[in-house]
Amino acid sequence: MQQPAELKEVDGVPIVEMFGEADLANMSDLQACLSVAKGAPTRAIVVSLLHAEYFDSSTIHALVTFGEQLKGDGRRLLVVGPSGDSGRRILSIFGLVGRIAVFDTLPKAVASALELDARG
Repeated sequence: MQQPAELKEVDGVPIVEMFGEADLANMSDLQACLSVAKGAPTRAIVVSLLHAEYFDSSTIHALVTFGEQLKGDGRRLLVVGPSGDSGRRILSIFGLVGRIAVFDTLPKAVASALELDARG
């Protein structure tokens, strides 16, 4: 059975990938992955919602809070939005778009993270 949140790395960039339902019931999995990812020596951390079938306000709140923590350290949170218009609309309604950089694809987010690292 796949975990609701997994941490992986692409080209040295930490990526927290959400699967299935991302809600209060599995918030501890997301928090654990974010905590480990925060230890990476990179300027950006990517969270992918591409494979999240559902996410609620607790997930958005956790991402905004994490993004603010990173910002305080001079780092950035980059989010890969879910595919489809409804998922994008939810991110917009919850106020994530505009507060955190949201990308259409994982390769675009990773490229942006690498660019931030290159600028130092």
